Amino acid sequence: MESVPHQPETETMESSTISYRRRSVPFYRRPSVAAWAVIIAMAILLTLYFLNLS
Repeated sequence: MESVPHQPETETMESSTISYRRRSVPFYRRPSVAAWAVIIAMAILLTLYFLNLS
């Protein structure tokens, strides 16, 4: 019951984000740039996590 109304919402959100990225920032369409951005974001999150533990 709950999964039925959420499907069109996720589809519209994905299509809007994809169209927004294509219109505003074509630079992020490169797979290498996206991979480096994810790696840098994960590294920052890990450093903040371990700093909070210490």
